[in-house]
Amino acid sequence: MSTRPNGKALPRSPFPAFCSFMLTHPWRQRQFDREKITDQATVNLGQTILEIGCGPGFFTEALAQKVGVDGKVIAQDVAPKMIAKLKKRSRRFPIFENIEPLLANSSNTGLQDESVSLIFAVHVFEEIIKEGEMERTANELFRVLKEGGSLYFGEHRVRNQTLRQIINDLTQAGFKRSEVDKKLFFDAALFKK
Repeated sequence: MSTRPNGKALPRSPFPAFCSFMLTHPWRQRQFDREKITDQATVNLGQTILEIGCGPGFFTEALAQKVGVDGKVIAQDVAPKMIAKLKKRSRRFPIFENIEPLLANSSNTGLQDESVSLIFAVHVFEEIIKEGEMERTANELFRVLKEGGSLYFGEHRVRNQTLRQIINDLTQAGFKRSEVDKKLFFDAALFKK
């Protein structure tokens, strides 16, 4: 198990870093329209975004382009090898200077209160539930999100029970559900603080 700079243990990533090529493979780009998903998440120029579970940067690349050089993407992951892969890959992104990798647990990011305007979490909450961290993560995300800010999450092929737990934990933390988009293979919701 890896540790954060403060010496506390990070949970083990449920997705092995040696399989990260699957997260950036061209077939995944065809399966998930990053432009449409970032539009749905209300990503705009100049925002400071916290991306939860960035992995090797599949969505990070699109987020960095959309917020532009005046914005910032804090790309969080619990796996040091995923952060290393993100750093290596990001040098080839059209815009990468606005990406700040963050090795931290989603339930204890170390970020300041109300320091981000949007939280972006795609294909990650199901794994956070498996780690038993969803309730603590929801509270942490509420803490770091600015008043009036948004949290966007998307999951594909999760059980209804898992989806209900995500929505319940976010609501219990204080988030208010704004929109939900249910499709055959992808459920997404936008919450407000």
